[in-house]
Amino acid sequence: DGCEVQSEVPTGKVAGFDKEGRIDILLHLQFKGSNRVLPIIIENKVLSTENDENKGKTKKQTEKYFDWGTLEYADRTKYEHPLYIFLAPDYERDIKCKCEKFIKISYQNLIDYVIEPCLLNATNNQTKYFIESYLRCLSNSTLDGSNSRKEGRIMGIPSREMELLRKFHEKNKELFE
Repeated sequence: DGCEVQSEVPTGKVAGFDKEGRIDILLHLQFKGSNRVLPIIIENKVLSTENDENKGKTKKQTEKYFDWGTLEYADRTKYEHPLYIFLAPDYERDIKCKCEKFIKISYQNLIDYVIEPCLLNATNNQTKYFIESYLRCLSNSTLDGSNSRKEGRIMGIPSREMELLRKFHEKNKELFE
């Protein structure tokens, strides 16, 4: 029935940070026929590891955010149990999530199972345009000028582009071999 989206939401000392931790993306979803909100806490990792990684702290970033969400959304009359999402280019190889409560999703998973189905069900041209623009952004390489091993990373490839690449590879198979 409604969706509120916030970015860089401060958690304060509640989450156990010396200063303030910030939730990368926080969604509040309200479903038709329900007065309760489903909070979705998204930790977005691209070129970094979890904060406090090498500082000898006992709790890592996602563990602190889980604790914060547990306290913040404890009232079951108002909130469903929060969903915790760990979004990374390739969570298996690149960046490990320290808190088991987070669902690990790669950008390719996001494209395949969320964004492209939303595109297929887009009800107006503006929505379709925004989704297609986001897909184009994810399939462009990231350049940060640092010449690091992660420079040039492509976050994910939409199925249409994947099919074009497959056809190009098939057509030029001898060249690749």
